Amino acid sequence: ETGIPYELELETVRKDGSNGWMWVRGEAETDSAGNTIGLWGAAQDITERKKTEKSLLESEDFLNRTGDIAKVGGWQINFETGKVLWTRTTGRIHELPDGFYPDLEDAINYYHPDDRKLVRESINRAIEDGETFNFETRLITAKGHERWVRAIGQPIHKEGKCVRLSGTFQDITEWKKAEEEIFILSKFPSENPNPVMRLSKNGVVLYANTASDDVFKNWGLKVGDK
Repeated sequence: ETGIPYELELETVRKDGSNGWMWVRGEAETDSAGNTIGLWGAAQDITERKKTEKSLLESEDFLNRTGDIAKVGGWQINFETGKVLWTRTTGRIHELPDGFYPDLEDAINYYHPDDRKLVRESINRAIEDGETFNFETRLITAKGHERWVRAIGQPIHKEGKCVRLSGTFQDITEWKKAEEEIFILSKFPSENPNPVMRLSKNGVVLYANTASDDVFKNWGLKVGDK
């Protein structure tokens, strides 16, 4: 009635009872007066494509769910298309909405200003020299929160040119807090719930706090041993 062309993806039931998908495009055929006298169009079986899409979505959902649990995300920079992609977890570590993908410069600018030089140098070495990288830096989220993150990246080269960088991205803020607490407590070894030992230059145990008792017992050591 409107004469507007249409394009649809339709789920169908085949003769054998199995489900399939068809892509259909149609357009009205009109006479010289503009009256519709028929329809013409095209159709294509897209069942395999839909199966592939479903598998990819299920795979992505699995990666997203496992990433949310472990607080480990994935990312990729495609230099052929100029696109930066990352998993849901990576976006959430940045406190950005799901489906948001920045360009490379914006992604770097989320790092703490004092750490951006390290990030850029690591990326440049990966691109130019094929080096993998693994660094721990501070991140300033979209909501202004500071977090510690670990980024691991690996370049992919084709015909001597870096075409892609991909890797993992992890929120390690809690680990960093624990490390700092252990370091502070190490200054007060008798109060430290973790084993603290002091060794001489030649490896003789000079001191061990109470928390070291189980370790010493398992190793068969005592203060004064080497």
